[in-house]
Amino acid sequence: MEYSTIASTINSKTTAMNEIINQISSNDFGNVWKGFAQVKMTTDLKNTIDRLNIEKANIDKFAAALHTLQTYKVTNQTLEALELKLSMLANTEENQAEISSLQTEINRTRATKESLKKNLEATFASFQTITPQVQQVNYSIGDTSYIVDLNEFTSLFTNKELKKIPDDGQNSLYDYISSEEVEEKINSIKEYYSGRYAAVNCALGIMDMAASQGLKLDYDWGGGHSTVSTNKNMAVGVDCSGFASWAINQGAQETFNSRSTAGLIHVGNKVDYTEAKPGDILVYNRDGAGHVVLVVENDPENGNFLVAEAQGSANGVVMNNRSYSSLKNGGYQARDLTEIYGN
Repeated sequence: MEYSTIASTINSKTTAMNEIINQISSNDFGNVWKGFAQVKMTTDLKNTIDRLNIEKANIDKFAAALHTLQTYKVTNQTLEALELKLSMLANTEENQAEISSLQTEINRTRATKESLKKNLEATFASFQTITPQVQQVNYSIGDTSYIVDLNEFTSLFTNKELKKIPDDGQNSLYDYISSEEVEEKINSIKEYYSGRYAAVNCALGIMDMAASQGLKLDYDWGGGHSTVSTNKNMAVGVDCSGFASWAINQGAQETFNSRSTAGLIHVGNKVDYTEAKPGDILVYNRDGAGHVVLVVENDPENGNFLVAEAQGSANGVVMNNRSYSSLKNGGYQARDLTEIYGN
């Protein structure tokens, strides 16, 4: 196959590649997705596209070099033919004019060949320092919805492998993990998730930090009810509504102030259990009593929720399975928080 044929094939591929890049670049994700994670992801996408454009330019440069290589090949063949013709001419008086003309053409062709050679050497030398900047990543959405394996993580609680942070002087997550590490973990989660999945994964993330020390977060009645529930509140101890308020705030489009169950039962919109999504809440409040849990996963087929909840001073913050029937008997409402998180 001729070098020019290979180069033309490469050119057609880069043209198709450019069309795809333009299609991706023209998408405005801001119309359907807002938040810190959206900014981070779109910035990463732009940087990747910029790198792709650089590599596409390098590929085009390589294709141009192949065209030049084809010209070099033809020039070299022409030079060999001229030199062969000259060698076959007798050095006689009558051949002097033709010999002179051939010598001139040979010198011109040699100069062209050397120029092409230098051009090719410089071009190919520039490719020696190229290192991969863009990698193909294969993934599925199901693999990245949660930062932990839900089955394995939930089993830590159902198998009672964790102890609640004790109330004996070491009564804060910060006694085991620094506040800076907690802050960094929560911020890193919000770099990659937004909305309802930021809420769920921040809850899972801080629970997982405690679990890494063999512990469950503490329950503290009334905890987490400053204006906004903070990481420090979570580290020291929160009640059920303080925990839910903190998690919701991690994914909210705007600051979500702490609410009791009496307030949370009016947040968002009431929906059927089957319609509840991760980050929504299940809440009841009546006769001055109430409880709220955060939906982590919904299984309508089996009529069951996997939830995270602050479950009282004896249990602390736990993962739990809640059936539709038990929730209905308890008077729980499913509240869709899409208006809090955004679409």
